[in-house]
Amino acid sequence: APSWPAGLPVPSLAPVGDEIMLPKTSSGVFNSTNIDYVMKNLGVRYLIVAGIMTDQCVDMAVRDAADRGYLVT
Repeated sequence: APSWPAGLPVPSLAPVGDEIMLPKTSSGVFNSTNIDYVMKNLGVRYLIVAGIMTDQCVDMAVRDAADRGYLVT
């Protein structure tokens, strides 16, 4: 469980069923989780990125995803 309540998903957006949640341990989702491995194995090509810290974590996620060949919005 996250040590900071704001790190929890908004209840209406929380994973359901077999949806995957990958808790991250740093500002970069790609360098602190296995998200790239998971998405490549699922055949994901397009990403929609959202978040609170748009000038930090969101920016880093968008740049890292684009660097890895994902089409990002």
